[in-house]
Amino acid sequence: CKICGRRFFAKVLKKHTPICQKSSIKKRKVFDSSRQRAEGTDISTVKPLKPKPPKKQSNWRRKHEEFISTIRAAKGLTQVMKEGGPLPPPPPPSYDPGEPRRRACLPAGATLYLYIVYILLCKNKIFNVRVTSQILLLFIFCWFLC
Repeated sequence: CKICGRRFFAKVLKKHTPICQKSSIKKRKVFDSSRQRAEGTDISTVKPLKPKPPKKQSNWRRKHEEFISTIRAAKGLTQVMKEGGPLPPPPPPSYDPGEPRRRACLPAGATLYLYIVYILLCKNKIFNVRVTSQILLLFIFCWFLC
């Protein structure tokens, strides 16, 4: 066969050629076994459509402009410090002041608490530090402080 390259007797080749030509032209669909399994049951064969999540608005341009303005303000500040003039006002903050920040909003004892957790988890493995009663009391104190 000139289409598929298989070998046949001349009599069979006459019958095979139009069939092979027809099958090579049309594309076959991908077989969906879940549809075949659900044929005899009351399961719906239509897949539920998941709602597409909305794309986040890109604000790279604003961030870039803030970065450039910060660099320029820093250059201006160094120039003013050399000349000895009055300092320019700081640029406006790029974040929303009402929005909570990670490190700044931690309570006073939380940093100590985190340090103790670090000692208990990491240093114990590396330096073989024994958890003494003093460290344990400090840990409990920081726990209640937070």
